Amino acid sequence: MVIRALKITLFLLLLFIYGPLYSSTIYLKFSSTFKKVYPYSENFVSNAASLWPSSQKSFDKNVEILKHGETKAEFLGDKFNAGARQGEWNIFGDFGVGRGEAPGIVVGVIDTGVVPHKGLEGRVIDGADLISDVTNANDGGGRDMDADDPGDYLPEGQYCEGGNSGNAVSSWHGTHVAGLVTMNDDTVDMYGVANGALVLPIRALGSCGGSLRDVVDGILWSIGFEVEGLNINDTLPNILNLSLGGFGKCPKVFQEVLDLAYKKGVAVVVSSGNSGVDLSDVDVFPANCDGVLVVGATDELGRVTSYSNMDDAGVVLAPGGSYSRGVVSTVNSGLRMQEADTYAEMIGTSMAAPHVSGVIAVLTHENPDMTANDIQQYIQYLYGRRSEIIQLDEIRNFLFNKDDDVGRGLRELESSDGSSGGARGGSLKTNSAAGCGTISKDSHFVLMQSFIFNFFLFILSTHILKRLEELSPLLLKKH
Repeated sequence: MVIRALKITLFLLLLFIYGPLYSSTIYLKFSSTFKKVYPYSENFVSNAASLWPSSQKSFDKNVEILKHGETKAEFLGDKFNAGARQGEWNIFGDFGVGRGEAPGIVVGVIDTGVVPHKGLEGRVIDGADLISDVTNANDGGGRDMDADDPGDYLPEGQYCEGGNSGNAVSSWHGTHVAGLVTMNDDTVDMYGVANGALVLPIRALGSCGGSLRDVVDGILWSIGFEVEGLNINDTLPNILNLSLGGFGKCPKVFQEVLDLAYKKGVAVVVSSGNSGVDLSDVDVFPANCDGVLVVGATDELGRVTSYSNMDDAGVVLAPGGSYSRGVVSTVNSGLRMQEADTYAEMIGTSMAAPHVSGVIAVLTHENPDMTANDIQQYIQYLYGRRSEIIQLDEIRNFLFNKDDDVGRGLRELESSDGSSGGARGGSLKTNSAAGCGTISKDSHFVLMQSFIFNFFLFILSTHILKRLEELSPLLLKKH
């Protein structure tokens, strides 16, 4: 019995401690130190805290208007009749972020999916549906290559995990976020921050919110890793926008996949959340993950909103709207299922984040020698400890001062130690080209390497166990 116990113990040690398992499943975590892929347990995924979209529903008056089926002109109302220059205070007003060109820059939107919309024509590329639970997906199936949002309401008689009732009506949250990045509708003068930017929709939030597993795999899929059952994405995003969050510490696996994105030069923009808490005292992820650009919300007068989570460690600010005046963007008029294109106000840090994603898209287009992650770090440095709204022109002037060919702002930043940029931004790069690195080994090679290593350990463990069996009579005699 002693020898048998020793054999089992040795085998388990070799297999689970020294031998990284290879896997083609979606339950992966990645060791950047050893360049190996490990599976993470299903229990960890199923027991993880659910994610919630950090947005508020449309104002009640908007819901009523949608119920009555008013046209776009009636829906926009008197305060938008002056056109976008007045109605889109969040972009063109004194407290707006500005607008620029970003043709071909890809912004991955991890959210509820995107519905077809006139304001987004030609600006949404093929994405994927990462929702694994059929009830949560609300489209009759699990994961597939269709990121269209069927509506995130929960049909009557169905219940979320734990008996929760889910959403009574559809939010069209992902479509609203996408519009703030890139919408362009001249018929009603509605425009996003980054003209010509492309949205890569990654559907991970459904009728019951989202799971850690689905969001993590959404990030992995978006940056080109293989996810079981889905085609590999070959249109990698420059920026990832996560207008979502959950309470708790940043999960290790979440941080690991974010680190993979950074290594590919991807900027990661996240909403701070709508609980009105101090992030120094309350854990909210992914706002508490390393390297993300955390965005809080301001109102139409440039004031920090009462609902926005804040702290003094680097939250930057962008328009999110107030209860008296929200942020207008693309949605669908259907209360549950898709009906017609329209525009609606929403408020929240979910709305603030895509403004910043749009700004990064514009600056990435204007500065092709930099990655989006480089631009993210400049923004963190400029605004991380300032209670001021991010503005496109100010960042441009900082990076490339027209009166100085060398670029006062660029030189100032490169000579800094990065201490002013806030805790989350990480160290500032002094050589943008050096920061453009990609993962040295793709997932197929990593998995093959792990397989070879495991095979070697299997042979080794077999040999050791055989020797134990040969020695067992001698060991028994000694006892």
